Amino acid sequence: MFVFPLPSHSFLCNYSKLSDDWQELVDECLCHEVGSIRNHAAVALPSLCSQYYMVGCQLNVDKSNTIIHSYIDKLKANDETTRLGHALALGSLPADILKGHVDIIIDSLIECATYTDSTEKWVQSRRQAILSLNSICCKVGISSPDQKISCQTHLLKILSCMVEGLLDYTRDDTGDTGAWVRESSMTGIESLMQLGAKEAPDLLTENIVERALTRITQQAVERIDRTRGIAGNVFSTLLHSNPQIPYIPMREELVLVFPEEACKNEINWLSGLETFPRFTQLLSLESYTKPILTGLIVSVGGITESLVTASSNCLFDYLRGQNSNELHRICDTIAFIYDTNLQNDRIILPMLSFLDKLLGSGTINQVLKDPNSKFALQIFNLTRSALTGTLDKFKLLRSVDVYCQLIQVDGAVCKKALGRLMILLCHRFGWLRKATATKLYESLMLYPDIPGLSEESLDSILSLLSEAEWTTIDISRPVRNKIAELLGIKPPVPVPSV
Repeated sequence: MFVFPLPSHSFLCNYSKLSDDWQELVDECLCHEVGSIRNHAAVALPSLCSQYYMVGCQLNVDKSNTIIHSYIDKLKANDETTRLGHALALGSLPADILKGHVDIIIDSLIECATYTDSTEKWVQSRRQAILSLNSICCKVGISSPDQKISCQTHLLKILSCMVEGLLDYTRDDTGDTGAWVRESSMTGIESLMQLGAKEAPDLLTENIVERALTRITQQAVERIDRTRGIAGNVFSTLLHSNPQIPYIPMREELVLVFPEEACKNEINWLSGLETFPRFTQLLSLESYTKPILTGLIVSVGGITESLVTASSNCLFDYLRGQNSNELHRICDTIAFIYDTNLQNDRIILPMLSFLDKLLGSGTINQVLKDPNSKFALQIFNLTRSALTGTLDKFKLLRSVDVYCQLIQVDGAVCKKALGRLMILLCHRFGWLRKATATKLYESLMLYPDIPGLSEESLDSILSLLSEAEWTTIDISRPVRNKIAELLGIKPPVPVPSV
């Protein structure tokens, strides 16, 4: 805790020296590795400014200019702690110090909050920059068109920065650290959109509101309970804001699913059992289909049993109640998400588990049995593309599950899926050969109606799959070739090494 002495006539001659000493101490603490020390320094900074840099309501312009430019320069430092401390400091400065520099401060904080390859892991500095953007905007307001003293002309780019923050999925050894950025972005969007709706609704555009609301709904159905809780609260606050937030897509339909009374007093936003059934209903609203599905893919394809159960039950219940046209639309969106995320492991890994559950749920059989549907073929082709050249154990095992589900589809897709499984039965990894044999055995028991496959041949294949020694490649290959012949497909030929 910092306690600043009141200036008096007895030390006016040392006044400048004293303020410099205090400033130096605060600045040192802003760069400290211990977070609580940085926080105490930021708390002390407004008192320091008002005590020594405001003399009779007259601002010491030279001193404030020096502080502002020094802190802005530190936002470009090559270590995260320095950036974090000075982003925190800028957000703690009094409005009187900020005014006259708002434009350069906002631009510098936005740059600090923006993800780059060189600062990928610096989530705490990005988070703090976003929190400070929100703090500064609330302090100086949006009433003046002067970009140096108000955030009126900066509001859209601040909101855009926060909306981009909702795409931060940085990971490290501790897990999804990007969640801190996404959560601070959501609370910032909530605050600034309400401010805009109250004081200058014309500043809010249809594009920024739609991007914000749809991405927030995605957060409301993803993996982390805390993040889902914040997203649900922010979503309901914006939906029922007074004055009203303009341009919310399909507001009337949203209010039917999320009545104001239920949002305030009934829904526990931290409980997936309460939120998933409501947000899943938004799949029928075109603006929300892709973000909701993206979030559900991550949750349904996750590893936490309670989350997987809650999310998958809600999704499959929704799909069971839909007509053929809606099922085709949903499946087309799933294929689009898959296609646009082939290089994104955050989506691909849960996508493979999601597809295994979806294809085995029976909820999209109308699509799978439709001879005019390309969905199953798309899933096959995309899975093959996603696995090209990979040695990732989890991807390989999950791809086996998808291929085994696709054998239930009549025609070329079934043959193609069986062909890939034949290749995997002679993969270089013995554990993968064994896992493929086990899974294919289970799938043929579940989906025995393979075109052209007799009951006698099926029995022979099941015996070969269960009895063969799959840990040795030389033994596996002739058994695999026999299974391929019984299935009526050409045995894969090894590619000769060059």
